Amino acid sequence: TRKESSAASDVYKRQAQAPSRDGGMSLVNIAARQRMLSQRMVLQTVLAARGSDLHLKAARSSLTLFTDSQARLVDTPRHLDTASGEIIRKTYHGPQGVGATIDALAQQVGTALDLAERQSPRVEDALARLVETTDGVLDALNTATTAFDQVSKAQSETLMKELAGIVASIQTLSLIHISEPTRPLY
Repeated sequence: TRKESSAASDVYKRQAQAPSRDGGMSLVNIAARQRMLSQRMVLQTVLAARGSDLHLKAARSSLTLFTDSQARLVDTPRHLDTASGEIIRKTYHGPQGVGATIDALAQQVGTALDLAERQSPRVEDALARLVETTDGVLDALNTATTAFDQVSKAQSETLMKELAGIVASIQTLSLIHISEPTRPLY
C-alpha cells in the first residue's frame, strides 16, 4: 500500500545517513547485489519459518544490508549531475518506478520474519505472498541495475571525452614548443 511504501521509504532515508557497509563498491555492483540479496532473503525467510534460528538471524542481517544499500541507491540522485540524477529518480519514483515494488519486498520479508519468530500460523500465508512476488521484484531490481549501468556508462563516456580533450591540448602545446622552443608552454 501507499502507506507501507512511504514507511519503507522513510526507513531508507534514515538509513542513508548510516555508515556504509559497501566497502567502496560501485553503484552498479550495489544495485546488482540487491538482486542476489532479494533471493537470499526469500530463501532464508522460508528456512526461518521452518524453525531455523540461524536462518532467522541471517535473514534479518540480509534484510538490514538490503535496506541500507537501498537507502544509498535511492539517495544517489542528490550526488549526481542533473541528467543522471533524473534517470535514477525516474527509475525509482517515476510513472513506471520500481521503488514501491522494492519497498514492498522489504516490508514483506520483515513481516514474514516477525511472524516466523512468533511462530504464528499466519507465516505460511506471508511466505506464499513473498514467494509470489519474486519475479516482479527481480524485474524491478534488474530495472534499477540497468539504470545505474546506463549512468555509469554515460559518466565513463564523458570522462573519456574530457581525457581526449586534455591529450589534444597537450599535443598542441608540444607542437608549439617544438616549432618555437623559446616560447613558454603556458
